[in-house]
Amino acid sequence: MGVHYSREHGDMIPSYVCQASAVRRAGKTCQMVPCKIVDPAVAALMIEMMTPMALAVTLEIQRELEARVREIKTGRRQHVERLRYEAELVRRRYMKVDPENRLVADGLAAEWNDKLHRHVEAVEEYERRSKQQAATLTAEIRHRILGLAEQLPQIWNDPRVDFRERKRIALLLIEDIP
Repeated sequence: MGVHYSREHGDMIPSYVCQASAVRRAGKTCQMVPCKIVDPAVAALMIEMMTPMALAVTLEIQRELEARVREIKTGRRQHVERLRYEAELVRRRYMKVDPENRLVADGLAAEWNDKLHRHVEAVEEYERRSKQQAATLTAEIRHRILGLAEQLPQIWNDPRVDFRERKRIALLLIEDIP
């Protein structure tokens, strides 16, 4: 099914058209259904499904995911600290080694450099992931989302909202479904 627009009394009137037969076998249009028949039923179902309760459940799942992200962040931070501690231990051993014992000193210096390099990489990864995860929902945003859910029926049924805008709203809601 595709959408076909026609002009009627200066207005654009959308209709759903099945043209599979016409495209595949140069046949006739299978069927044509005016959007004014289908759209109200789809809109009612969509509005019913986008209740504040449904959004509250979605936001609760988001909070649970954020809690897991915090646990992961804590684990990463502990990993960074462990690598820092290991680098510090190797530094202490390096500082205590007799400079005359070059073989041991060179081995400890290489190990120290390796530990410092791994620590720097872990810090950079920690900071990169922290920035990515900083975009979590705040309480204010959650409140605004729930408010929009309550206003969706009024927005949808507002005569000033063009049918194209309604289609965009529906598309955004459908794309968000996992």
